[in-house]
Amino acid sequence: MLEDIELFLEWRTPGISEEGKTNFRAVWREVLPMAHLVPMSLLLRDYHVANLMLLPDRAGIRQAGLLDFQDAYQGPITYDLASLLEDARRDVPESLRERMKARYVAEFPYLERGTFENSTAILAALRHTRVLAIFERLSQRDGKHDYKRLHTPRVERMLRRALSHPMLATVGQWFEKYVWKD
Repeated sequence: MLEDIELFLEWRTPGISEEGKTNFRAVWREVLPMAHLVPMSLLLRDYHVANLMLLPDRAGIRQAGLLDFQDAYQGPITYDLASLLEDARRDVPESLRERMKARYVAEFPYLERGTFENSTAILAALRHTRVLAIFERLSQRDGKHDYKRLHTPRVERMLRRALSHPMLATVGQWFEKYVWKD
């Protein structure tokens, strides 16, 4: 997971010092183990509405069809949930996000809610960091500017929200020092 977000250093902070790069890796290494305290399962990574399809001839959960799962691997159950509820391409109302999180966590009665919330916040922040780097790369390298223009402000807002979680204080401090410098 750390390797996935190192794209951020290359595309969003290309002139960052070695100290900044080292600190980036250190703050993420500090929090990533907390994200793995939930059960592991198939992790699709690119799990959002555009990669879901309705299969109406099937019953129940089998009505949900999945697209774009070639990058799947095993990981925390909270990653794909964060991907779905904090979609880079569309706003998901807070009330819907909270209802869906509650419904999801109800399926895991043995899971401590704080552990679940920590993992979800960490992986949301990780995903937003990765997506910001990908949108920047698409713009700079591939000349595809729409993702950055249309969606980067949303993803930055979601990243800031995720970084407000107490578990991510050191990661948030890194962003304040090296990225946002407001």
